[in-house]
Amino acid sequence: MTAQPFLIANMRVGVERDMEPWLLPEDAFPNLEDCYLFRGRIQRRRGYTQLGRLVTGIGMAATFNNLPVMGLRTRELTAINEEQLIGFDTRKANSFSNSSSSFIDISFNLPGNAAPFSWTGTNSDFFWTENYLSAFWATNNILGFQNNPVATNPALGDGIRFYDGIQWFNFLPQVDGANFLMGSLLIIAYRNRLVMLNTTEGSAFGISTIFRQRARWSQNGTPYYVAGAVPAGQDPAFFQANAWRSDVAGKGGFIDAPTSEEIISAQFFKDTLIVFFERSTWQLRYTGNELLPFIWERINVELGVESTFSMIPFDAGIIGVGNYGIMTCDSTGVKRIDQIIPDEVFNIHNGNDGVKRVYGIRDFTQQLVYWTFPSADQNPIFPNRVLIYNYLDGSYAFFNDSLTCFGTFQPFADTTWANLPQQWQETPDLWNSGQFQSDYPLIVAGNQQGFVFTNINRGPIINDFSLTITGATNANPGVITSVNHNLIEGTIIIIDQVVGMTQLNGNIYRVSKPITANTFIIQTLDINGNFINVDTTTFGVYGSGGFIKVKNNFIIETKRFNPFLKQGDQMRLQNVDFFVETDDDLAFTCRVFLDENDDTTIEQDAVVPQSNFSSKVWIRTYFSVIGQFAQLELTFDDEQMFDPAISNADVTIHAMMLWMSNGGRLTYGSIF
Repeated sequence: MTAQPFLIANMRVGVERDMEPWLLPEDAFPNLEDCYLFRGRIQRRRGYTQLGRLVTGIGMAATFNNLPVMGLRTRELTAINEEQLIGFDTRKANSFSNSSSSFIDISFNLPGNAAPFSWTGTNSDFFWTENYLSAFWATNNILGFQNNPVATNPALGDGIRFYDGIQWFNFLPQVDGANFLMGSLLIIAYRNRLVMLNTTEGSAFGISTIFRQRARWSQNGTPYYVAGAVPAGQDPAFFQANAWRSDVAGKGGFIDAPTSEEIISAQFFKDTLIVFFERSTWQLRYTGNELLPFIWERINVELGVESTFSMIPFDAGIIGVGNYGIMTCDSTGVKRIDQIIPDEVFNIHNGNDGVKRVYGIRDFTQQLVYWTFPSADQNPIFPNRVLIYNYLDGSYAFFNDSLTCFGTFQPFADTTWANLPQQWQETPDLWNSGQFQSDYPLIVAGNQQGFVFTNINRGPIINDFSLTITGATNANPGVITSVNHNLIEGTIIIIDQVVGMTQLNGNIYRVSKPITANTFIIQTLDINGNFINVDTTTFGVYGSGGFIKVKNNFIIETKRFNPFLKQGDQMRLQNVDFFVETDDDLAFTCRVFLDENDDTTIEQDAVVPQSNFSSKVWIRTYFSVIGQFAQLELTFDDEQMFDPAISNADVTIHAMMLWMSNGGRLTYGSIF
């Protein structure tokens, strides 16, 4: 029988895992890794470029911390549409200098780097910040009793602090006759007041209570309570000694939600503050009554949030990672939006404070949401996966990346030919694109070694350097040391800039076991295409330095096809055509899995002809196989991944054409 064409185009569903693969729609995929659906086509993810690295110290004394990035937050400046990027690790705060294109330590209580201090949180204590009344407020939810606004005693913890662009101030307001506000999980500016949620209060550093259901607020007008601790830009007299006292009428106040659950996160929807607890959702509604300006109202009794930094505001609601799924709240109700991937939220690793590490951001340019998370099947400390949500189509995909948090960054100068991070032909944007202009809000991300990246999913195909090397053995097999590398077996990497053991530089390797948190074995391909351990006994002796790039493959796994199933027949797959954008040396592997088998039946390379001058072209692969179902997997094989000319190419698939014919009876014989 002559083969018939079955076109798959204008793909919109993305990853779907709520049904068996043979029941899925034609444009649904059981798996999309390091690629995603974008405006009807499959797009290979792009990499990122290095913006800088967080440091300790000022100027020539600055040194690398090698600590995880715990916040990339924006401080409002006086100029319109200009914000300053502030990066936190577990110990220090850094501002990014647009003039020097580097991070600078700003962790000091007096001008000119006098009275330097350090925060004391762990690698899961992220920083929540708020801009209010000329101050940049920050908390990592570590309690403190810093009763001197401009001097820090390391033994008295962290508490709440604010920064005015010149120095940091400790913030310890008195809340009643005996107690002080020692910390909070969240800080929110709301109706001319500063509101603290999930607070720690007490009379001394060793005497405190956590009020996990509490909202506490300042008086109407000012949160400042003491002379000498008012930010630059405000009248020095702009303070009230009793601004937070709930036992003084007309000043501060508090209200506890009638639940035993803990406040986890909060975001505004229109003019109402939506507050997410562990297993329920509430609103903190403004009443207009000066004696009780806010009250709690329950919105949903079964859906809550476990991840503080997963919430993303939209005009139609707030989207975030909840206890039972990815959900959206519009202040009147809460519902799940992840029914096509119903089990993925349960694949977030709960150990090592995994749910605290889920961190999200909205990419307005590409109309995507990114959530970084640690995968349960790997037992990592730091996140190693990113969930991608195309909010126009409602489609999902996955990236393999080790990122701890996201933020936005506004460069103060236009991008030019000279400082473009990739070759012009490699950029996915037009030269007159808005993202090349100054003050354009770019997505940034940090990782577990203090690196900060920009051009997330907009840079070259291959990521920039993201890990440092601190050691390498002369052994068989060779072992690389990189603190908290977070790499898994099978990851493909590039090593460069090693001093001493220079034979490692510029080469591609595979990460192999045994793997510890800080070390791994490297492998390469032999002439037969098999992985072998790298023998470094004849290499030079490791001296210092070295960096690692991660090379991401891509995986596209289709549904199981059989258009003749209703006739009770098998199918014969003869050819598969792909409508792709042309790229130099573009080739990838197409594998076929028959029936319900997980073993490859046959594989062919899909290669773009070099003589074609069109921007898009149809290419063909040949199979001629018969089965009850056929499933395709598109990826780079091992040899292609080790070939930079191939693996560095862009992959964009606009359509697939499966040429299939009737393959005869679906079943044979009888069970009787």
